[in-house]
Amino acid sequence: MQALKFRKVRAAARVMAEVMWARRPAGAFADDAWLLPVPLHPWRQWRRGFNQSSLIAAHLARLGPWRLLSGTARRNRRTRAQSGLSRSERRRNLANAFTVKPGPLPSSIVLIDDVVTTGTTLDALALTLRRAGVEDIRAWVFARTPLS
Repeated sequence: MQALKFRKVRAAARVMAEVMWARRPAGAFADDAWLLPVPLHPWRQWRRGFNQSSLIAAHLARLGPWRLLSGTARRNRRTRAQSGLSRSERRRNLANAFTVKPGPLPSSIVLIDDVVTTGTTLDALALTLRRAGVEDIRAWVFARTPLS
């Protein structure tokens, strides 16, 4: 995961997706669910050169029955990096950070991310999707950091 996110080893996304696919929870996601990678702010994506969650989601979409939903959600403002922030600071940091394009959305979406620490990013994006009318929102991540 560090190789992908910080050393830009894009091939790691394929390996991460294959591990996720091999360890997927049986029946956890409907076959008609759409995969939605957690968006980065455009500046951060430009700086990194890619969105790691998008790379993982694209590989997962090729492995499974799901379709990739890209360009629907957007991080509409630059936020501080979540690492090093407390849970309450993370919530404030991500308040109203996401928007969703107007128009019809699938009823079932699986959010894809590389790592979850407190779940604040996933919560903020899920809340935005819920407000836009999405009924079934789940999350699938490669790793969880230890709670301390």
